[in-house]
Amino acid sequence: MKKWIEDLLELQENDIRIRKLTTRLEMIPIEIKKINDDIRSTIDLLKKSKENSMSTDLEIKQVESEIIKYNEEVSKLQKQSAMVKKNDEYRALIKEINNAKKKISELETRELELMDQKDRVLKEMKNAERIAREKANTLKEEQNDLNSLEERLKKQISILRDARKALTEPVNTDVLNRYQRILNKGVGQPLVPVHDGICGNCHLRLTPQSANLANKGEVILCENCGHLLYEED
Repeated sequence: MKKWIEDLLELQENDIRIRKLTTRLEMIPIEIKKINDDIRSTIDLLKKSKENSMSTDLEIKQVESEIIKYNEEVSKLQKQSAMVKKNDEYRALIKEINNAKKKISELETRELELMDQKDRVLKEMKNAERIAREKANTLKEEQNDLNSLEERLKKQISILRDARKALTEPVNTDVLNRYQRILNKGVGQPLVPVHDGICGNCHLRLTPQSANLANKGEVILCENCGHLLYEED
C-alpha cells in the first residue's frame, strides 16, 4: 500500500471519529430539551391535580354554605307557620318548607359526592407528587449525565482537531483538496476500498481502467460516485 493511502487512511480515521462525536454532540441539546419538556409536563400534571383539589374544596364550601342558607330558611318558615292562622297561608309555607328541605337533601347528596371526589383527587394529587419527585430526580440525573457527556465530547473533538493538522501535512495538496470536498458532503468515507473491481462506496463496478489504476495505487476517483479509491493489500 502506497504511503499516500496510508497517510490519508490515518487522516480519515481521525475525521470520521470527529464526525461521529460531533453528530453525538449535536444530539445533546435536543435530548436536554426533551428532558426539560418532560419536567414541565410533570409539573403541569401536578399543578392540574392541585387545582382540581382546590376546585373541589371550593365547591364543597359553596354547597355547605347553601345548606346553611336553606336550613336557616326552613327555621324561619317554621316559625312563621306557627303564627299563621289562615289555612292557605299555612299550606303555602309548608310547601316552601318542603321545597327547601328537598333542596337541602339534594345539596347533602351533592356534598357526599364531592367528599368522595375529594378523596379521589387527594389520592391523585399524592400520586402525582410522588411521580413528580421520582421523575424529577431521574430526569435531573439524566440531564447531569448529558452535561458531563457534552464536556467529554467537546474535549475529545478538540484533541482530534488539534491532531488533524499534523495528519494533513504529509498528504499531497491536490489529494487533500479532493478528499476534503468529499468529506464536507458528510456522506460515507471519502477514501474507500475496491473489492473485485467494485467501489466500496456506491458498490457499482468500475471500468477496467479505473480498477487497474486503483490496483497500482494511483490517485483515482470512482466514475460513479466520485469517491477516492484504493486497493486493499
